[in-house]
Amino acid sequence: VPDGDREAAAAGNISGIIGMENNFYDLVHRWEKNELFYKTLYEKKQLGLNAYQEFLAGLKQDELMEAGICVPDLFEAYTRFGEIDPIFNLDVDIAVWKHSRYTPPYRHSHDYFEIVCVMEGKALHRIEEKIVMEMTAGDICILPDGTRHSLEVMDENGIVINVMLKKSTFRYAFFDVLSADNMLSNFFRDALYGDVHAAYLYFKTGNDAEIHSCIEKLFLEYYNHRKYFEKVLKSQLFCFFTYLLRGYEQYYIPGDHRLELEIFQYLKNHFMDATLETTAKYFNYSPAYFS
Repeated sequence: VPDGDREAAAAGNISGIIGMENNFYDLVHRWEKNELFYKTLYEKKQLGLNAYQEFLAGLKQDELMEAGICVPDLFEAYTRFGEIDPIFNLDVDIAVWKHSRYTPPYRHSHDYFEIVCVMEGKALHRIEEKIVMEMTAGDICILPDGTRHSLEVMDENGIVINVMLKKSTFRYAFFDVLSADNMLSNFFRDALYGDVHAAYLYFKTGNDAEIHSCIEKLFLEYYNHRKYFEKVLKSQLFCFFTYLLRGYEQYYIPGDHRLELEIFQYLKNHFMDATLETTAKYFNYSPAYFS
């Protein structure tokens, strides 16, 4: 990364270059250094086992790990990512990256929510070693923390955008989402407070222009890192959630969330004067238990 550029993001993802760039498709089709390595790795593998093993033998594992490059055939690749560098290296609640094309599929999980958005082409998504889905343009998958999955994009035209949301701050940053009574709110409340939660939510939005526009704006805001970009990211994500609910709320997750919803709505209506003691008393709990 040239001097003056901002910190590179994690392995294979676009680094923020100083100066504004507004053409989403020019940016996401641009080849990054790690992507070119992964493409070479893929091409060597197509030449046959001998050529591939010879190529692997010439690689230095410590240099690959330092660069954040994953080669599952060379070393153990399972990782659990936390809410730390390089995932949230800008110290914000939301991170938005392009998933590198030709990255070898490797199992991983994370301590944050992730939204996988296929913008072009296709991707093979494996979840918890049981579910295999071929995602195509317009497909969106929302994953809670702790879900093991891998994503395979072996196509130059496969453009996938990943949106990561900090679980530790979600309840504060997206209180309005949690205090609503709908499919997405139930999903996130289960992930934050439930003993058992769904493995994922899956939407087929096709060529929905409003949703695609939200994803493009999220990516460009994070990429350009302009003043107040954190506020714009949250605003765009609210729009994204709203458009999903407007067009795709038939994907409803059943469950008993009435008490949690009543608590959230009470706090939303009494946020100026609510205390632990008064709220616990209202719901007939002791302050210690309610906390």
